[in-house]
Amino acid sequence: MQPRKRLLTVRRQDQAGVTHKDQVLLEEPLQLTLQGEGQRLRLATILRTPGDDYELVLGYLFALELIRDAGDVKELDYCATPQDFNHLTAIFRGAIPEKALQLRSQEWVHSGCGACGQDSLEVAPPHQVRPLAAWDADWLCALPDQLRKHQDLFEKCGGSHAAALVRPGGKPELVFEDVGRHNAVDKVVGRLLMNKQTAAGNWLLLSGRSGFELIQKAVQAGFSGVASVGPPSSLAVRYAQQAGLTLVGFLRGERYNIYATADPTGD
Repeated sequence: MQPRKRLLTVRRQDQAGVTHKDQVLLEEPLQLTLQGEGQRLRLATILRTPGDDYELVLGYLFALELIRDAGDVKELDYCATPQDFNHLTAIFRGAIPEKALQLRSQEWVHSGCGACGQDSLEVAPPHQVRPLAAWDADWLCALPDQLRKHQDLFEKCGGSHAAALVRPGGKPELVFEDVGRHNAVDKVVGRLLMNKQTAAGNWLLLSGRSGFELIQKAVQAGFSGVASVGPPSSLAVRYAQQAGLTLVGFLRGERYNIYATADPTGD
């Protein structure tokens, strides 16, 4: 399934309407079902941009604390015949986690809400993250432009969010785009789980704002820093400070704001 499609639109220009086909970012529901030891449970329907669904589901299950690593899932399988790419089953090696039954009441996970499905917001971080090494300001300021080079969907359609892993002094890698900013982060985390890589000591780079749900995902995955083109929220800042996470926002041009860090100078 292509992540974009062409739709017939009317563009108004110079007081006249011109009919043409425009590329629109695709948003489709992904129905996620869990299976294990004779149990079967439809967990949620996630509104997402199709593509990298395995990464999305692994990251999503990790964020819900239903898995600790990719090895907890025996198989990820698209359902039905012919293959339906909007229905995916995660087959566990053991029984379906008990916590999944408590989360079952959350039917839809919207592309604009990454904290949906939680009974409450856990204010205290589960652990402290590994502190970052010192970083170079020029290197950090160059990251948004480097990220844009990987944002093919944004260039063609607009409307997509991007997330990427960045190693200290390096360039964006593991770059994913999605209509949902939290989906993009889940895809990054999911790929890390698949590759058996760690996020510790690395940055999570975001193309937009850094809300609480994104900082929560970053801390849970073990990232040491988050840099976002947009601003953070107050709850995101507080959570980052509690976890020892370096949080940089308004990363644009040659400027940025430091909202939380073990080294306030960034030097």
